Amino acid sequence: MRLACLLIGLALLLASLVVGWYAISADTTGSSDGGTFTLSGSATYYLLDKYVQSISCSGAHCPPATTTTGTYPGSSGNAIANLYGVVSGLVIAALAVGAAVLVLGLSRRIRAARWAKFLILLAVVLVAVAPLTLVVAQPSALSSTYATPSGGASPGTSFFGSCSGSTCGASSGSGTVVNAVWGPSVGWFLCFVAAVPFLLGFFLSTTFPGEPSGSRLYDLPR
Repeated sequence: MRLACLLIGLALLLASLVVGWYAISADTTGSSDGGTFTLSGSATYYLLDKYVQSISCSGAHCPPATTTTGTYPGSSGNAIANLYGVVSGLVIAALAVGAAVLVLGLSRRIRAARWAKFLILLAVVLVAVAPLTLVVAQPSALSSTYATPSGGASPGTSFFGSCSGSTCGASSGSGTVVNAVWGPSVGWFLCFVAAVPFLLGFFLSTTFPGEPSGSRLYDLPR
């Protein structure tokens, strides 16, 4: 059961590396040359230096839909590139620690088993810190990297949120309505959820293989 919990936690972390961590979507509705249009755009942020942006339109005088996959700018001054690099490193470190737990937890040596218990708690900390780092640092990173509307709600002012019309703070022409929503995507949640099976793997058993019965869970390596 303990082994299954660790494998589930590792699988969730691996999945979080390949799906989006944050998403922004916005719709702009207006009129042009007597016809109405709705322009829809979205941006999804991934770990491992990747983002996907798409734009579509319905109505009069619409440009073709586009989808762009790219990497974050590589300059050292790019706050988003640096932030997602740090978060990627935390998730990869949690994976490495989790893999080490599997190896040590199956060892017949008492000392290795004690290290395994210590490392699984380290993995839990890394798994929790990665998404929380994004919550704390991303709004300022976005506002310093990209031009964000002033005087209203935006991803540059809050990690979760939505806005409509004047609350978006965007300057728009007469009759144009802007709606936007932003927040964490699947990968962000998967990383958080991965902490649960790691903790279960720690607490469901009183000992690791090779430890004497009754050994305390909180024994640290000596």
